Amino acid sequence: MTSEDARGVLENAQRGWNYGRGVWTQLTLGERIRAVQKLVKELQTKRDDIIQVLMYEIGKNYPDAASEFDRTMEFIKETINTIQQTTTTQQTTTTTTTTTPEQPHWQKVSSSTTVFVKRNAFGILLALGPYNYPLNETYATIIPALLMGNVVILKIPQVGGLVHLLTFEAFQRALPKDTIHFVSGSGWTVLPPLMESGLIDGLALIGGTEAADRLVRQHPAPHRLKLFLQLEAKNMAIILPDMMMMEEETTNDDDDNNQNKKQKYALDDMVNDLISGALSYNGQRCTALKILFAPLGSGKLLAQKLSEKVAQLPMGMPWEIHPDDDDDDDSSSSGSSSS
Repeated sequence: MTSEDARGVLENAQRGWNYGRGVWTQLTLGERIRAVQKLVKELQTKRDDIIQVLMYEIGKNYPDAASEFDRTMEFIKETINTIQQTTTTQQTTTTTTTTTPEQPHWQKVSSSTTVFVKRNAFGILLALGPYNYPLNETYATIIPALLMGNVVILKIPQVGGLVHLLTFEAFQRALPKDTIHFVSGSGWTVLPPLMESGLIDGLALIGGTEAADRLVRQHPAPHRLKLFLQLEAKNMAIILPDMMMMEEETTNDDDDNNQNKKQKYALDDMVNDLISGALSYNGQRCTALKILFAPLGSGKLLAQKLSEKVAQLPMGMPWEIHPDDDDDDDSSSSGSSSS
């Protein structure tokens, strides 16, 4: 897309927001929740296609690709549950009777002060999705924003963007016109016109500090701009001395009543966890372990163990299923590198 294309998208987003009077923003919270629930149903029909695209475009293996999609759908459901529970909790503390989540509620905070509490949209959110978790990390920013009534412009990554093409129809069927918008192409081309306009109210970026600083400086009112940033990462693992020690476990063999001694190393389990944390999805995660601190004098043993385990890792294409594939590798810690 060109700079002019980006400006055209921004005009559509302005029409959708309309200073808080747009169709999506004026829907009740319940209506927006039902629309997002419909979106989830629409996306579920694309599950297999989305998993295939994640494998073929960014090299994510099948278990991790399937996990990313399923966790994203679960995240949306849990977000909705949290909003509903929060609204219900607020209603129980009100001094007036309310019957629906959208009605105002007043809360007495002191003997002389009663406050009115309501969640409101803030405007147009520009979200920059990463390439390595294009579905999960992106939806973690845009879904809460949409549920609160904001309008979204999503800059899809140049690599990892194909998965978003499969979602266009789902968004079209579930949400009103001009609620969510997509821009593609070089960030150097399409992002400056958006930021320099001053019409962007929020920036959600997962990437590098320099890119974030550059975008914020382009906004004419940077102190008004709401920032949702996840920047850089240098995650470390600190290995305590007791993890390098051998534990002796005694077991009984019921067959011959002979007592056998079995040596179990806490080190082996720890090394497996380190490799999982460092190399899941080939290490293409901002939350990947990048530096390991071992006890003094244990570095050589740890390096040897790591080398042996890494040499045993399976090699192949993303769609090949290996017996040692761990379905949970992707579920404990996801993240993204700088785009």
